[in-house]
Parts: sequence; C-alpha cells; structure tokens
Amino acid sequence: MLKKILRERINAAPPEMSVSAVLRELESGAVVFEFNPNCQMKSASTIKVLIMAEAMRQLEAKTLNPHRHIIIPDAARLEDSVVGLLEVESLTLHDLVTMMIIVSDNTCTNVLIDLLGMDRVNSFGQVLGLRQTVLARKMLDFQAAAAGRENLTSAADLASLFFMIGRRKLPASAQMLDILYHQKQGAFRRSLPEEIRIAHKPGGLSDIAHDAGIIRAGTADYVWCVTTSGAPNAAGCELIGDLTKLLYDNLNNQ
Repeated sequence: MLKKILRERINAAPPEMSVSAVLRELESGAVVFEFNPNCQMKSASTIKVLIMAEAMRQLEAKTLNPHRHIIIPDAARLEDSVVGLLEVESLTLHDLVTMMIIVSDNTCTNVLIDLLGMDRVNSFGQVLGLRQTVLARKMLDFQAAAAGRENLTSAADLASLFFMIGRRKLPASAQMLDILYHQKQGAFRRSLPEEIRIAHKPGGLSDIAHDAGIIRAGTADYVWCVTTSGAPNAAGCELIGDLTKLLYDNLNNQ
C-alpha cells in the first residue's frame, strides 16, 4: 500500500519535474521503496554531508587538529552566509562543520573544501561506493558552473551515505548524527509534528529541491531521500513534504 501511495503522489507531480526517491529500513538496510533511484542530479547543498564525513575521517586519521582555529579569509566570505557577515576571524573545525550543516553556511563550506581538499572528498566518496556523487566546485562559484563543473549526486548515493552514518559505520558517526538532528531547514518538516526527530540535510536551487536523512516513523528508523529537479524549488519542496507526510502517516498506522 505504501509503495502505491507514494508512487501515485510522484506521478501527480508537474510533468517537467524529475523525481528520485529511496526509502530504506535503517536496521536491516532493506529497500522499502525506490523511484528512479540512480538519477544523477545537481546536488545543491546535500554534497555537504560528504564534506562533513571527510572532515571526520581526517580527524580520526589525525591529519587535522580538532582544537585548531581555522582562519576565515576575507576572500572566502560570502554575503549569503551568516559567518560571512560576522566579525569573526576564525572558527574551530566543529563549528565550521556545524554551521555548514544546520544553516548550510556557504562560507564555512568553502573554507572546509580548501582545508580538506576537493580531491580527498571525492576519493572518500569513491571509497564509500558513491558512484554518482561528485564535488566539482565550491559553493556559489558561478564561473565553474557556467563551465559545466557541477556538484552531483543521486538519491541512491544519499541513501547509502545516510545508512552508513545511521549504522555508525563511518568515523564520528554519532557526532555527525547529533549535528544533523539540529538541522534548521528542509522540506521534510513541512507537515510533520514538531517533536519528530529527523537527522537530515536539504539542498535547493531555483529548479532543485532535495532532502535526505533519517526519520523515525512507527517503531523504526528509516533512511529517506528525495531529490527533484526541473521544476521550481517551491513545487519540489511541496512534493517532498507531501511524500514525507504520506510515509509518516502510513508507517505509523501499520
């Protein structure tokens, strides 16, 4: 029944919208539902989850000092970000990662990309089996985007990454989950009760809307990832919110 309900709502989406979705049980890893799961799309800010995972890997490998304060260069400050507008000279690695995730701060993201190394982020993604996920440029690098260098991912890759974090298979998974549970944005919560805990990371552009993470529904935790492209962001967010409400209601009533 759940598969039928979710598929019907996806089929009612605007015809120009591409949709990809994956639902997996966290405990077993079993796929409960998928729709076009390997459709590669622009990642928007969901790529920041892989950046966070690489930061934690380097911390565990002791190539980074967790107590070091990292300088925020003036050239890295972006006006769309909180940190870019603050009179703060440096932040710890934990603060940079936290701001990158919970408010999707692009200044923090670009500082982290320089610190970690784009090649290392991509190499870790390949080690994890994320075949459709690529970090090709910094945030708001419009020249790189115009040249065709885009950050990419798929719902299947996002589901795999969140599954590994949720099952504590990656370095500092518990710390990453704690950060993700404090997410301040996203479409998953549009129609859900306030008290529902969700560890997730949304991403959006004018014609992109994604949300991906771990949600509690019924008596179990599920990895739930939805990506959309080709239609206005608001339409994608509406679809993601509707699908999440249908999923939550159905699983709670089983």
